[in-house]
Amino acid sequence: MTHPDRSQWKRVDVVVPAGPLGLIVSKSSIGEGHVIVDGFRPVGDSAEPGALEKQGEIGPNSILLGVNAHDFTDVTANWSFEKIREVLVSTSGTERTVRFLVPPPPPDVQFEEIAAHESDKRFADMYTLGKELGAGTFSVVREATHKTTGERFAIKCIKRAQLSADDLEALVAEVKILQEMQHPHIVKLYDVFQEDKYFFLVTEYMAGGELFERIVEKNFYSEREARDLVKVLLETIAFCHSADVVHRDLKPENLLLSSADDDADIKLADFGFAKKALVKGDVGLSTACGTPGYVAPEILMSKPYGKEVDIWSIGVITYILLCGYPPFHHDNQSMLFRLIKAGRYEFDSPYWDDVSAEAKDLISKMLLLQPAERWTASQLLEHPWISQDVVKDVQLTTALEELRKFNARRKFRAAVSTVKATISLTKALTLGGSPRSIKNSGDGEEQRSNSAPAVVHGSETVDTLPPPPHTPQ
Repeated sequence: MTHPDRSQWKRVDVVVPAGPLGLIVSKSSIGEGHVIVDGFRPVGDSAEPGALEKQGEIGPNSILLGVNAHDFTDVTANWSFEKIREVLVSTSGTERTVRFLVPPPPPDVQFEEIAAHESDKRFADMYTLGKELGAGTFSVVREATHKTTGERFAIKCIKRAQLSADDLEALVAEVKILQEMQHPHIVKLYDVFQEDKYFFLVTEYMAGGELFERIVEKNFYSEREARDLVKVLLETIAFCHSADVVHRDLKPENLLLSSADDDADIKLADFGFAKKALVKGDVGLSTACGTPGYVAPEILMSKPYGKEVDIWSIGVITYILLCGYPPFHHDNQSMLFRLIKAGRYEFDSPYWDDVSAEAKDLISKMLLLQPAERWTASQLLEHPWISQDVVKDVQLTTALEELRKFNARRKFRAAVSTVKATISLTKALTLGGSPRSIKNSGDGEEQRSNSAPAVVHGSETVDTLPPPPHTPQ
C-alpha cells in the first residue's frame, strides 16, 4: 500500500450550518477515517453553492477527516453525502465544525508568492555576481556582492528550463523551510527572485568553508573541540525537530563555518531534502534519500521514518569526529548498506584509546537500530558528555591523522560526482532530456538531487575510490 506525501498540506477547520455539505465523492475515494472530495454540488431548494464551496480554500482533492468507512456502505459515484450529514450534524446546535486536510496550490503559484517583492527590482539591479563556489545538476552557487551595501552573499542560481514540476515543487518546499528556519546555526536565506530564465536564492556567505576542512588544517585537535561541535549540531537539530522539520541529509559537507577566524561558529546548510514531519495520523516519511554512509537503516529497509534518521546521521558524524573514520564503510555500496542495516560497529584500539567512555556512550544512544530507542536531540543535550564538564582537553593525534585521510577520500568522491553530474548534464542537453538523480520509493514520491552526491542509489558498486580507512578487525 502506498501513502501519498501530505507533509506540505494544512488542516482547515470550517464551521458550516446544518444540512448536506454539498460535496461529491466516489466510492473509491473513501478510506478509514477520511474521504477525498471530488467536487461540489449546489444544495437546498435555492441551488446555491454549498457552505464549503464558498470557503474558496477547500477544493477538489481536499480530504475530509474524522469519518469512518462503515458510514458509506451504499455509496455510489457522485453521491450527495446524505449519510455523512447524519455523522456530522451537531447534536448541540444548528452548526458544526468540519476539518479538512487541504493540498497546497501548484508550485508555480507558490513560488510567485514566496518570491514576491514590493518593488519591481530585478536580481541584477541589486547584486553583482562573482566567482563560482560550487555546482550541482540543476544549479550553480556563485558569490555575489550587494550593489548598495557591498555585503557578500552566496547565490544559488537555478535554471528554470531544466526543472520538472516535481523539481519545482521540491524547490518551493526547500525555500519555505529555509524561510521558517531562523536560527543562528542555520545558513540564512535572505531573498528569493523568480525571473524569466532563473530562480535566484540569496543566502548567507560562509567565509570559513567546510568544517572538516578547518579541522584537518589544525595542529591540535581534542575531544573537547569535538564535543563543542556536536553540541552545536544537536542544538540546531533540536530546533529543527521542534518545528517538525527533518533534515534527512546530515553529513560533513553540510556543516559550514561562517568565519575564517571562529572554529565554533558552524552552520547547517542544504535543506534540499528537508521535509516537514507528516501530520498526526499519517504513517511517516518514506522516500529513500540521504547520503551513503550517513543514511539510517530504516530508510534502507524501506520503512516509514521520522526525526530519528537525523539522530543516526549525527551519531555517524560524531563517531568520525572522534576517531577519523566512519563506523560503517565498504567499497561496495550493497555491502555498505548491509553493514548499516546490521548496525554493528566497534570502538577499535588504538583509535579510541584516548576517547572518553562518556563519548562512546553518547554514540551508543544514537546508533541504535530501533528508531524508537534512539535518544532525541533534546535528550542528548542532557547527556553528561554534552552537559557536564567531563571532557579532557587531550590531543587526539590518531583521530586527526585519520581525519586527514578521510577528508581526502571525501573530496575525491565529491570531485568524481561533480564530473559525473557535468557529463549527465551535457548528455541531457545533447539528447534533449533532463538530468536527474532519482530514487523512487514506491510511495509515489520522487526525490530530486540538486547537488551531488545526495541520493541513495541502488547500484551494486560505488565510484572507484582510494581504499577505505583502515579499521582493525
